[in-house]
Amino acid sequence: MMDQRDRQNLAVAIVVIILIAGGYWLTTVLHRNAQLEDCLMQRRRNCEQLVH
Repeated sequence: MMDQRDRQNLAVAIVVIILIAGGYWLTTVLHRNAQLEDCLMQRRRNCEQLVH
């Protein structure tokens, strides 16, 4: 059986995993948007390739 400390450790581990996954997702989205913005600022016409 899980006691109180085990449940707290599991909850903390789940929160840490969610934070890491969210940080990775946010970093990926921001990087993709920066690439798209750089492409558009260079007045390229094939920037839609970066979105997909």
